[in-house]
Amino acid sequence: MPGRNPPAYAKPHGFGICYESAQQSGCIAYRNGRCAYAHIDGIMQKSCSHPGHPRLLDGSNPGAPLWDLGRGEFNVTYEYVVRGMANVDAEPAGLPHVAGLLVLALVLAFLLSLNSVSLAQTLEHRKTTVSKLTYYEHTEPIKQHINDRNSYRLIQLTNKLEVLCTQNHDAKQASAALSINIGSSADPPELQGLAHLLGHMLPMGSKAYPEKDGFENFVAENNGQYNHYTGYNSAYHYFSVDNSKLKPALDRFSHFFKSPLMSVSHLNHKLGTINGVQKILSTSDIWRFYRLLGETSNPNYIIYKRFLENTGAEEDMVIRQGAGLQDELVGFFEQHYSADIMRLVVTGNHSLDQLTEWAVAMFSEIPSLGNTAPATSYIPFMDRRIGKVVHFESPARDNKIIVAFRMPGVESDYPTNIILYAHVLLKRQGPGSLIHYLKNQGWATSHDVINCFGNRDQLSELAIVISATPLGMKNYKDVVRALLAYIKSVMDQKPAPWYEPEIKEIKKSKMGGGIKTIRRDIHWAKYQARFMLNPMLSPKNIILGTSKFKGYDEPVIPDILSYLSPTNYSVYLRSSKHHEVQCNLVEPFFKLKYSTNDIPFGLTAGVSFTHELLENFRTPEFNRFMAMQPAAIAPTTTKMKHADKPVLLRRSDKVETWFKQINQFHDLCGSIRIGISVPTAITSPQVAALTELFSNYAQYVLRKELRDELSFGYSFSVRKTYATIEVSVDGFSAKMLDLIGKILERIAGISINEKHFQKCHARLMRDYLNTLRMDPYFIGYTYLNDMCASGHWKPDTIVDELEEITMPELQEFSRTLFARNYVKVLVSGYFKESSALAVANMVESRLEFDPLPRDMQLYQQAVAFEPGYFALRKRVGNPETRVNSVTSRIFCGSTTSKRENAVRLFLYKELGFFIRSHLRVKEKLGDIAIALGLKYAPGSGMLEFVVQGEHNPVFMKLRIDSFLREYRKLLEESDAEKMQAIIHARAQKMLEKTKTIIEETNKYWKHIIDGTYNFNHKTEIAEKLQRLTKEDVLAFWDKYLDPDVAPGYCRIDCQMWAQGVERPSKSEFAQYSTAVVAFYCCLCDAGVGVLSIGVVDRIVREAGSSAEALERAREESSAFQDVDGIFAAFGKQEYCAVTRAAEMAFEETRRPVEAFGIGDRTKYEIIGLQSSPNGVWLIKDADKFKAIHQFYGQPVPVNKLVPVYPSN
Repeated sequence: MPGRNPPAYAKPHGFGICYESAQQSGCIAYRNGRCAYAHIDGIMQKSCSHPGHPRLLDGSNPGAPLWDLGRGEFNVTYEYVVRGMANVDAEPAGLPHVAGLLVLALVLAFLLSLNSVSLAQTLEHRKTTVSKLTYYEHTEPIKQHINDRNSYRLIQLTNKLEVLCTQNHDAKQASAALSINIGSSADPPELQGLAHLLGHMLPMGSKAYPEKDGFENFVAENNGQYNHYTGYNSAYHYFSVDNSKLKPALDRFSHFFKSPLMSVSHLNHKLGTINGVQKILSTSDIWRFYRLLGETSNPNYIIYKRFLENTGAEEDMVIRQGAGLQDELVGFFEQHYSADIMRLVVTGNHSLDQLTEWAVAMFSEIPSLGNTAPATSYIPFMDRRIGKVVHFESPARDNKIIVAFRMPGVESDYPTNIILYAHVLLKRQGPGSLIHYLKNQGWATSHDVINCFGNRDQLSELAIVISATPLGMKNYKDVVRALLAYIKSVMDQKPAPWYEPEIKEIKKSKMGGGIKTIRRDIHWAKYQARFMLNPMLSPKNIILGTSKFKGYDEPVIPDILSYLSPTNYSVYLRSSKHHEVQCNLVEPFFKLKYSTNDIPFGLTAGVSFTHELLENFRTPEFNRFMAMQPAAIAPTTTKMKHADKPVLLRRSDKVETWFKQINQFHDLCGSIRIGISVPTAITSPQVAALTELFSNYAQYVLRKELRDELSFGYSFSVRKTYATIEVSVDGFSAKMLDLIGKILERIAGISINEKHFQKCHARLMRDYLNTLRMDPYFIGYTYLNDMCASGHWKPDTIVDELEEITMPELQEFSRTLFARNYVKVLVSGYFKESSALAVANMVESRLEFDPLPRDMQLYQQAVAFEPGYFALRKRVGNPETRVNSVTSRIFCGSTTSKRENAVRLFLYKELGFFIRSHLRVKEKLGDIAIALGLKYAPGSGMLEFVVQGEHNPVFMKLRIDSFLREYRKLLEESDAEKMQAIIHARAQKMLEKTKTIIEETNKYWKHIIDGTYNFNHKTEIAEKLQRLTKEDVLAFWDKYLDPDVAPGYCRIDCQMWAQGVERPSKSEFAQYSTAVVAFYCCLCDAGVGVLSIGVVDRIVREAGSSAEALERAREESSAFQDVDGIFAAFGKQEYCAVTRAAEMAFEETRRPVEAFGIGDRTKYEIIGLQSSPNGVWLIKDADKFKAIHQFYGQPVPVNKLVPVYPSN
């Protein structure tokens, strides 16, 4: 309606929008381009009379029916009637608003019931093939992608639980996921976090399987994993397991929801685990932002209210435990966990009949209680954030301008794609777009559009997230004004007729099976189960869902865009430090500093735009690349060649060309990989920084120039990897050769532009600086990588070099980069040999380089460390980080030994579960406890153990040692047949086929680029793995991993100490045992910081027991401070680090000192290393330590390289 105000809480959907503003109320109804408008006077007197809309008949006539729905497909023709809301500047008041909410609830319930009736009409009665159990099958054919070779069956059990059975013939693993329409919105007001806690308690034993960790142990022993998640209005549990164990796993899984124990003895344990998980959130920037959203929002808005009250809520539950927390859990479960609101997905290589048999037999007993999902308020109170600008400070070094518009819910929008229309236009790039203008002004580097806090059909928020430059942050008002001007231009200019078909074609292209993975694994099962909770989803669309673009409901577009109003948004400005605004407010949980002010009037109701500004924005241009696209390659009638590995077509002194024809994915896609050897890239940190900056610059320029190609479904990257610049292109094969030609030509003739240089330089600097502010365990990982292999440089070293690089230096470097090179090419997918040879010819002709001698072609080399135990200590650079970490890397076995590779693979997979279970869950040692398997070929393989938490690194290091000793005993006591079954499952998992051309290509490219050409690597390791025995594993452990008996024990630790954490000096490290150091640090962590480490050492040596050592520490501390309360708390904790540290210190002084096999001590002492009484050498200078060691040799091809065709 021309001239009308934007609707305050209008709800557009389907073919209509009903709303009420301060000036007028009514319904704008659209169908087939025609509009019908009807005023409504009073409370629901009458409404739109358009066919297909739900019709409220005259409310004054008691005999009239309340609703009458025009027949039609429900998920297209329904609408919501939103009543009783004022405009954005008013507060809701009066009985009419309550009446409107009640009517809305009735409408929704009625429409959902109609949908249920519609779904029921597709159900037919069935019996399982073996047990003859009753169930119902949806007979409407399920739509699926052309490349999806899986079989599906959608059934409903007698208790109304919907189940999707999926047969994946190639799967080596089976998966299952169960979702339920209950989340934190159902928490009692006085007991927030109850739904979350219940999610943790369900797997901890049932009446049929009472073991506390029985289910997790079962799936881990059978090559699987388990996890769960609780959201606002839903929760889901999911697992994977070896196919042969799916039946017993499903049986155990089903008892979660039939007869969970929820034992009191497990509650406190789980509460501690949850609290540890929440500490992880404290390091997550996105969770900090979500918390800030809640803090600055109206607490009556239930979505934010739940988030505020759930963060940290479990700490209060420990206090309530004695007051019947178990009863609360049982009551919540019995009230809400109904089969009617559950959805189950089961996938594996079993037949559909077998999957159906198990699902019906095991899950039909879950009680049916009806729809127990809590009624939600669909219209929150006015949000106090609207019209506000919030400055907040974050540890992240990049700047963000976040403009959030309040929008209608989006989950059921997929039939008409109204919200998608807004997304597409806002995310546009290229001339006339928002981001094109912002980049030209030097205000932004990139942007994104996301939905946050949407809850089905509640209001959500559409957020435009702009990565701003410092200049953009300074001029944020102009950035916001430009966004509003762009929106106005989009609303005033109708897109051309070709725009919708182009979007439809692009969306179709991105769904290609070779580009988008067609998986049916644990991750798919999890999201599919959650997706099935959408009540608007019809059975036929249960798989494809939103991937089928049906076009926009064009008449409603103006109404959806009207939400993008100057009076309906808020602004968040994120920076590491705001200099022009004082952030004097503090968010209580994450201690985030912020300030909040009104958006200036000139950016809200008083906004205006100059003609010059509006001229910068225009509707999208036609995709030129799509217009040039030739006809797709027609499938051949004869079977294409399908070698089991790549074929070397040609090998010259400049280029070696590999080809792998792939057609098993039934699409017309392909992948091209080009590796350009740049030997100077690893000669110094300066050249490494220059090479990486060049790669980033090339990527940036090409993305600007190849925008049409990228939007049509192609992807590419230019990146530095070791001594190579890699170019990767994926997409449809038809135009890929033209695309790769453009990329090579542009890279070869690149000219450095000052403006682009500044952007790329600033972005790369920011990325490295952000790396230095990441979690301590990740920084420790980078330090160890730098020490253990050639060509690695520490992030802070690269930052120092980047600061000195100028634009002329990069220009000069780019001129010499392709002077002498050796290039490897892999072309795979829907191509012919001639295509691969054509790419090789393009490489030579476009780059115009001289050959690089083979002895100058460099590969990554591993450092050959001598036996010994070494430790590197570093302070965490980010002062706001409150956690420490320790990373222990133990060198074990040769990477060239297939047998030792197989043992190491088995161990790190097994250790990953046990270290999490033992150190994170049982001991609550930290929020991260993982095991990794690493290798640099050729060289020594490694097992790496990582723990991050609030305890000091020395204590965590000792707990890793203790865990490894206990795991050795576990191995020895394990059942040999059971271990053999686990080994077999691991081997089968390795043999699982790849899912896409991209996966297939990367699998082979890895072995081409590393110089081994071992394309059968996984198959060979899997064969060795299948033949392993328990004795093999124990022998490997004793040879490499046991510090007490391993003859060549070699280990390097990286300890990351948070700032402010007490850390002994190097001389104290050398003087006192590791356990005494850990005990001293634990006392300091607990607040007992008055004793010196020498006093602690004396107390331990003189004490007759660990308990006496603690008591004497208390007595001697009491002379300086009141510590009685601190020491009294130790005995009340389920797992006390101080008590455990005292025990370890007492035990260590009574056993012989560990000795590690170091031969020549002199060379270590010369470079400043100091040894502890335990034989651990403290590294003073990591670069010097690395320099005194030799490297392993260069890789050797496993087979002779014989090309099909001679070189030119």
